Amino acid sequence: MLLLDLNSLQLSARFLNTADILQLTEFCIACTDFFELIENQTASENTAREILQDRPSPAPLDNKIVLGFRHYFLPQRY
Repeated sequence: MLLLDLNSLQLSARFLNTADILQLTEFCIACTDFFELIENQTASENTAREILQDRPSPAPLDNKIVLGFRHYFLPQRY
């Protein structure tokens, strides 16, 4: 098993949920070039909802885990 020392990488991590939809939407829109390239569509609030909720059909939402990472020295925009 691979374990990462987030402190040595100057990263913090936390679980994301629907309370983070606005910040996640802002992040997706700021990275819309990525979503246009990969998914051939512009990022939107729907993109953020898909990140938080999409899963294989038999899997319950309780099995979905989304982690957000932040570099200590990056601006706290998201």
